[in-house]
Parts: sequence; structure tokens; C-alpha cells
Amino acid sequence: MKSIVVVVDLESYLDAIEVIGGLDEFNQPENDLTIKVGIYNIETEICTTAKTLNTVIDSFDQLPSIRVVESDSGAGHGLERLKIWDDCYTDRVIPFNLSDDEITKEVSIAGEMNPLSHVLFKPNLFISTHVPRRYENTGDEDLMNMGSIIKNLLG
Repeated sequence: MKSIVVVVDLESYLDAIEVIGGLDEFNQPENDLTIKVGIYNIETEICTTAKTLNTVIDSFDQLPSIRVVESDSGAGHGLERLKIWDDCYTDRVIPFNLSDDEITKEVSIAGEMNPLSHVLFKPNLFISTHVPRRYENTGDEDLMNMGSIIKNLLG
């Protein structure tokens, strides 16, 4: 199966589902879902919204298990940063810190070995909801460096 990538604005999730041909074949009780939300800094609020996350979760109402995942970074512990979506969690939808996973597999990425969580290898379904963010360096008043990035998992 090949990956499908769709980039949409925050309010167009349902349009993205249409582009990929719907979710019915994936919304089956034998599947599990891992959602990588991605948040750099809680204070910036530049992250997946609770509305977007709940829309994704609601689209998979037949799945018995959904993990919302993040990892530790310079911005803090993964589970701490996942707390901003506390209202989305249930017995079926649980937060999971990839950095706390003791079951990992070493994978070569760009010539460097990296341990990756086992949940990244066998989620039947994997959705990344990371959002672009902006960087500004205004050290020189005449220059402002700006850029957008869309990244997740390993930057």
C-alpha cells in the first residue's frame, strides 16, 4: 500500500477524506490507529486543535484502539505536552509517549541508527496531523528570516 499525503487547512479535514476516497475500508474493528499530533511548544498553540483531533477520532468509530502519540523533545516530556488534548482521551483513545517505549527497533535514517517505538511499526493505520509553523529571526533589524516547515516524527 502506498502512502497518501493530503495538505489541507484546519477546517478542511472532510475535504481531505474525500480526496483519499473515504475511510470506510480503514474504519474496521480489526484495525488500530496511531495519530501523531506534533506540538513544539504548548504556549505557542501552534498544533493540532482538539476539534481536528476529535474529527479524526470520530471518523474511526469502529476501531477498538486509538493511540495519540508524541515524543520527548527540547520542548518537554511527550506526555506532558499531550495533556492539551485531555478532553479527547477515553478508554479507547489513549495518549502514548514514544520516548517512554522500551520496545524499540533500530532503524537507519540518513545514515544514523535511531531507535523507534514499536507502535510505529504495527499500527494498522497511521495519521500525522502536524501543522506548519513559522520561524522568525529578527537579530538584524533589516533582515527577517522566515520559513515554514511541515515535519513529524524525525524532523
